[in-house]
Amino acid sequence: MGERFLDTEEVGGSIPPAPILRVRIYLMTEISLQIEGKGPVTASPDESIGEVFRRSGIPGSVIGARGKERLFDLHMPVPAGESLKPVEPESPDGLEIIRHSTAHLMAQAVKRLFPTAQVTIGPVIEDGFFYDFSFERPFSPEDLEKDRKSVV
Repeated sequence: MGERFLDTEEVGGSIPPAPILRVRIYLMTEISLQIEGKGPVTASPDESIGEVFRRSGIPGSVIGARGKERLFDLHMPVPAGESLKPVEPESPDGLEIIRHSTAHLMAQAVKRLFPTAQVTIGPVIEDGFFYDFSFERPFSPEDLEKDRKSVV
């Protein structure tokens, strides 16, 4: 069977012309950002925040970056036009990053031990973190000990 096109009589009148779509593509070759304590820095679009921090002499103990409105993981691409403050583990932002990461590790351990468990919600809270799980039975103290050993 060959191609078949509708003609104007089959669709009951005239066929309006298709709209023209124009697209501009901008390729970023360099990103500028501010690093607190270091000043302006340029980065390529494929560099991570951690790579730029290392290149800029930021200490290896830094575990994240604080932007204007959010925290950034060191593996994330450099955000254009952002002002970043390195985050040390002992700072309030550092504690939030550690709690967030630890919550994910716990959820992964539970899923590895109990594959049918459903991870529901688990935010960082003021004095730690938690996760709610949906499972066919309550977890026992023995289950929690298995979970603890699998994380360590």
